[in-house]
Amino acid sequence: MLDCILNELEMWNTTRAPSFKPRSIYVEVVIVKLFYPFLRSIFTHFLISKKIQKFLKLIEIDNSF
Repeated sequence: MLDCILNELEMWNTTRAPSFKPRSIYVEVVIVKLFYPFLRSIFTHFLISKKIQKFLKLIEIDNSF
């Protein structure tokens, strides 16, 4: 997914007008590279916690009988 984003940014950089500053595209790529693992870990943690909550609710329902 990250490769896809980087390729899209590179294509966008080559199709822009010459007045476009190339430095800003590299800043965006660096920001994406820095924050991608952090965001992915938060997202996976959120998904895992949701699954655990569902599992605990199922256990509570089973224990109530």
